[in-house]
Amino acid sequence: MDTNPFWTYSLSAYGIDRVREIVLHWQDDYGGDVNILLCCCWLASKQQRLDEDQLSLLLKAGAQWRAQCLLPLRSVRRFVCERPNTDLLYQQLKDAEMSAEQWHQQCLFDCIEGFEHSPASGIEGAGIDNLQNYCQFLSGVEWSDLSEDATELLGALKL
Repeated sequence: MDTNPFWTYSLSAYGIDRVREIVLHWQDDYGGDVNILLCCCWLASKQQRLDEDQLSLLLKAGAQWRAQCLLPLRSVRRFVCERPNTDLLYQQLKDAEMSAEQWHQQCLFDCIEGFEHSPASGIEGAGIDNLQNYCQFLSGVEWSDLSEDATELLGALKL
């Protein structure tokens, strides 16, 4: 799994403060999946578009893992963070969550390898298209709610 270029990209992208703020905002306020958001951006950096069917397949590819493993780990980590004298446990949970994120991204990467990609005319256009298509899968969210964040996200990633 260490050779997954999507994972390598995600580590780099998530290390950018503004990127981390935006994707966590989409996660916490709109129910977005950070791994899917980063996947949309990674593919845009390669000038590849995701259509709605491909996004649907990506969401299904890791849904059970995300629901049964990743989200519960995140919830426990956040709970422990608020408790005194839990530094070691918190770090262990954070490490476990990171491993679960990596496994989730491997599932997404494996799914992507089977896709026929529609080449984009440009990186920014692919980024907007990918994020806008993903927005359609977020419950009760309109593109107008996220378009400014999307532009800022792509700018922070220099896409």
